[in-house]
Formats: sequence, C-alpha cells, structure tokens
Amino acid sequence: MESPVDLFLSVDAAIQGVFLPLSTGGCLHLLDRDRLHDPDFLIGYLDRALVDVLDCTPSYVNLLLGDRSSDDLPPISLEYLFLGGEQLDAAVLRRAKERLSPNRVINLYGPTEGTVNSAWFDCENADAFERIPIGRPMPGDSIMVLNEGSQVPINGRGELYIGGEGIAGGYRREPELTRNSFLENCESSNERLYRTGDLGTLKEDGNFVCLGRVDDQLSINGFRIEPGEIEHAIYESGLVEEVAVVLSKGSNSERRAYESPDLGSMEKALKAMDEASALELLREVAEASDSGAMKEPEGCEFGVSKKCKEFELSLRICDSSFVRPPSDSQRNWIIRRSVDELVDDLRSLDELARSFVPGSVRPEMGDGWSDRKAAYDQTQLIIDGQQVMQDWERPLMERMAAIVGETRGDILEVGFGMGISGTYIQGWQPASYTVIECNHEVKAFFEKWREAYPNSDIRLEFGTWQERLSGLGTFDGILFDAYPIGEEEFGESVAESVTFAEEFIEAAAAHLNPGGVFTYYSNEIDSLSRRHQRLLLRHYSSFSVEVIPDLEPPQDCHYWWASSMVAVKAIK
Repeated sequence: MESPVDLFLSVDAAIQGVFLPLSTGGCLHLLDRDRLHDPDFLIGYLDRALVDVLDCTPSYVNLLLGDRSSDDLPPISLEYLFLGGEQLDAAVLRRAKERLSPNRVINLYGPTEGTVNSAWFDCENADAFERIPIGRPMPGDSIMVLNEGSQVPINGRGELYIGGEGIAGGYRREPELTRNSFLENCESSNERLYRTGDLGTLKEDGNFVCLGRVDDQLSINGFRIEPGEIEHAIYESGLVEEVAVVLSKGSNSERRAYESPDLGSMEKALKAMDEASALELLREVAEASDSGAMKEPEGCEFGVSKKCKEFELSLRICDSSFVRPPSDSQRNWIIRRSVDELVDDLRSLDELARSFVPGSVRPEMGDGWSDRKAAYDQTQLIIDGQQVMQDWERPLMERMAAIVGETRGDILEVGFGMGISGTYIQGWQPASYTVIECNHEVKAFFEKWREAYPNSDIRLEFGTWQERLSGLGTFDGILFDAYPIGEEEFGESVAESVTFAEEFIEAAAAHLNPGGVFTYYSNEIDSLSRRHQRLLLRHYSSFSVEVIPDLEPPQDCHYWWASSMVAVKAIK
C-alpha cells in the first residue's frame, strides 16, 4: 500500500493515515506541505510513486483535478480512494472516478470524537442515490438518529448520534462541554453516545445519510431550510466549482431578519467571492450584529413571519417541545396554517370593520342588579344605564327562537329582556316554556306578557341561572341571551371570553335531553373562531351556524357594531 500523508500526529486522522499503511505492510509517503498543495506536483507524484491509496477530502480532490480533463492526466492507478471530512457530492465523485480511475471509492464519516471513522459507504452504485449516503456503522460502532432523545423512524430527520468502542471519554478539563456533547443515559440506547451536531436520516436500505449541520438550519417563513441541501443541488448542476449558501437581506423577501451563517460557511462564501462582494457581505453581517431588530430573539428555536401589504406578523416559538409532531414538515404545516388563518381573519375583519357603527361608551354598572330600574320603550330595554336589549335584534331573536321552537318540546330561556324571543317561541306552540330572570322589573314585565298566553305552560324561575338551573330538569331546547349583572362578570365573561355564553355552554349540555338543541347570543360576526368551535365540540355532538345579515344596530349601540351575527345550533 502506497499512501501520501500530511498530518499532525496529534490529530485523530493520523491513526488511519499513518498506522493503516504501516500495519498492513504498505509504504507511507511523507511529503512537505508545499508539495501537497501543488496540484501539478502531486498529480505527477501519484503516477511516479505508484500510489495506490489516497485518503483526502472531496475539496482536496477538486483542488487536485482543477480544470484537467482525463487526457491531461497521467495514467494514475489508484486501488482505493477514501473521501471524508465533509459532504461528498455526486459531481465530485464523478470527476474522481473519471480522472483518477480508482478501483473503489469509499465515503467515510466520523467526527474526531468517534476515533476515527464511524461509518463507511462503498460508492460503486452511488448513482442510485439522490444524495450519497455515509453508509453503515463501522464494526464495533453504532449510529442513531434521535430527536429530543427519542429515536426517529426510518426516513425521519433528526440529529446523528454515534456510539461504540471508539467514542472519546470527553473533553479534557471541559466537564460542562462533555456533559452537553455525550449522552450517558438515553431512553433509546443503553450505550454512551456522542452528539455529532449533524442532521441525518436512516433509509430503508439501512444506509445513513448526512443532511448537513443542525446549527446551519434556517427558519424562513415558518419553513426549516437546510443550506446543505441547496448547496448540494447547486453543485449537482455542474455549473460551479464551489458553493456556499448563506442567508442575506433580500428586497423581495417577506422576512427581513438576517441569520448569520456559521464561521465555516462564511469562510467558504468569502473565498468564492470577489473582493467587492465579500466586503458587502461582511458589511451586512456587521449591520445585523448591531441591530436588535435584525436578530433572532435569544432562546427562540422556531419562527414564522408573514409580511403583507397592510401588516406584518411575527411568531417566535422558544420551547422546542411546543407544537411538536413527529416531523418538522408536520410542524411547519400546522403552525403555518394557524398563522395563515390569522392573516385571513384580519383581512376579513378589515373589510367588516368598515361598516361598523361608531358605538358609544358603556357606563359602569353598580351593584344590586336585581333591584335596578328597568326602562322600557318601543326600541330598547335599559337597566342601570346598560343597553340590555334593542329592537334591531329581532331578526336574530326570530332565528334563535326557531332553532329551539322547532323541537316543539320543553324549552328554557335564560334572560327574558324585551320578550322578543319569547313571543317568537310561543308561535311554535312548545310543550312548555320556562324563563330564568333575575331583575324584579323585568319579572313584572314578564308577568304582564304571560297574560297574553293563558293556555300555555309558561313558568318563571326568579334568580340567576347559577342559582336556579341546578334545580331544574332537562329540556329539548335551551336559548341563552342573558346580560352581565356586574362589572366583574362583564370583564371575565364578555371582554376576556370566547362568548358571554362560554360558562353556560357546559351547563346547558347537562340540562338537554339527547338530541336537544342549544342556541345563544354568539358575539361572532361572520363565522366561529377555532377556539369557539373547540369549546362547542367538547360538549355537543355537532353544531351548525348561519349568518343573520342586515342587522341595524343604532349609531350609539354599546354592545354590537356589525351588520351581522352568527346564529348557532348545537346538538347534544
């Protein structure tokens, strides 16, 4: 075995470079550094010295071959070409096979901590692979793909961990770095593992593939981008000799944040540029370092940004376990979907808001709601300065009354107000109609209203629903249109809730017969929010919605400003 070497003996690769040829009866060629960096000399030397094993990086092969064609090269006869230390691209492999004519090309993988190589792949049939694998573990070694300490399924992406006899004991006088880099107790393995920092996957054929560095990942518009994959695709075009992908500011980019590449990528990029371009890139990095707005928030590992003509949204997730399905593509999809839904909501609200009435400031409520004076006229009911109900609600009340009235069974209404819905319900001739009301003057209004239906089963439960509901039985239909009875309830149940009926939704389900229906004042303009839908589906088997259009709240309305509201029919 004839093999040239340029290594410090303290480097782990010297174990292979020096002792492999010597321990197998081969000849080790020691060349000075200048010679090894002289492609013309080395090409000639490989031929003259009959070197049959060359162990180097793919970049070194490119340097060695330069622009030479096969006709420009002497008849080199390599037995083995070992390539390692960096990603092996198919274009480099093709050039090496065509111009150096090795009998076998072996792709080697292994960080220093693995002493020396942890995986190998025979490149004889490399054309069959989209990306050249790093292969299978060396005898006595193991490789695993983990995500948060759990093994990733075949074809899933995760970080490459290596184990086995060659794993180093740690870093000298660096206990914290050792703890962070070596996994002592892993739920997926009983052996000690080294965390490589490389992103990888295990294919069905048992070969591992290295996809780049974990810390090279970029997050752009919610999608995880692997610069190594882009570099691989560009290099495969055959149009470039070297390529480095870094993220820079772009005038057309939705995302303005600048993410600095690692120093290795930066060095490659600078070497491939002319002086003016290199200075421009350095200037951009300096600007990014000086501007807090250009940096990723510290500690955040995932981001989604959406810039539209009218607004810009930015979401940063700092907990790696938050919204964490099995794959990154699933995570990208579900989070991006949520952001896109918010974008659509904002655009719809922008259009709807243009038709809002101005409204007016609601006066603060006092205590003792049940004894407060109720002022009725033909258009509204006012209690303690609050617009409790107004005549514009008639189309909405008519539809809600129909939802429960269609059952023609036992009906409960919470909040009597102006009696609008009660009147519509009586038109459906229900088996019984029960009202919960807690204001004395509204109670008096109810008693007078009831006189118009002497043959109907109409009952009143005086008090709040929290006080009276538990003593009642079950119903076929329940309609909820109450009003907060104090400032604390208004803050908790109106301003900070999905809907004022939120607390009552579960209680209503408990007092409905199977197949019974529930409807309520929804506080939704043209659809139900996802959290509103989830709330309903926790307690009801199904629900339907319809938009009640052409509502006309007055210009000074305290509690509603839109020209539509959603009517809900929830079925137990």
